[in-house]
Amino acid sequence: MPVIVTESVSQPSQVTSSLPLQGECVTFTGRLASMNHRDAAALVETYGGRAVSSMSKSVTMVVIGEEGWPLEEDGQPSQKMVAATAQITEGADLTLVAESDWLHLIGLNERRDEIKRSYTPAMLSRLLDLPVGMIRRWSRIGLIRPVRRVCRL
Repeated sequence: MPVIVTESVSQPSQVTSSLPLQGECVTFTGRLASMNHRDAAALVETYGGRAVSSMSKSVTMVVIGEEGWPLEEDGQPSQKMVAATAQITEGADLTLVAESDWLHLIGLNERRDEIKRSYTPAMLSRLLDLPVGMIRRWSRIGLIRPVRRVCRL
């Protein structure tokens, strides 16, 4: 899967409208850290957008949840991420936005600040530029402790 850089929406000039999602068709992928998808969809409607549950050509914004990667159980990218990537490659006017940036866009900065990120050993490996074996060793000897285990992660 190609690397996708999320577009930052942290510039104050973009949060001037009382309906910052006016004209946007929004879908969500991955687990959201701040709320469930149903509550997020309600917020999209409140702030002038239209929330949809699946990818289509009409989607203009994909919000990527920060509680978990948008991956299927087998480790493959979610269907929404695959479809979004394909649409962007084809030149679609589609924006990928991290959950915390989306919360900032609609003015819910207090929720944005509450998000706590979880990292798998592989994610930590990439962040710290260390072999994943080193991260796992640190965990085995107690230098770092997982706050939660999901399956073997």
